[in-house]
Amino acid sequence: MPLSALMAHLKNKSLQGVLFDWDGTLVDSYEADSAAYLAMFHEMGIPLGLVRPTNDDFGRARAMPLLAFRRGL
Repeated sequence: MPLSALMAHLKNKSLQGVLFDWDGTLVDSYEADSAAYLAMFHEMGIPLGLVRPTNDDFGRARAMPLLAFRRGL
């Protein structure tokens, strides 16, 4: 649904709450988020491609700040 149609639909409705799950704790939204980012960048004329990270990638990313701290960086 286009954002304008969604906004028109919600115009006279009261907001009960907002739930953000940016890091995928509640829902694995990687594909939906990626598709939205790719569409946005495409409209801006910025070529972009994505590769889904693996569990190993996440493990290395979590360890990076700790390793930097231990090295005194």
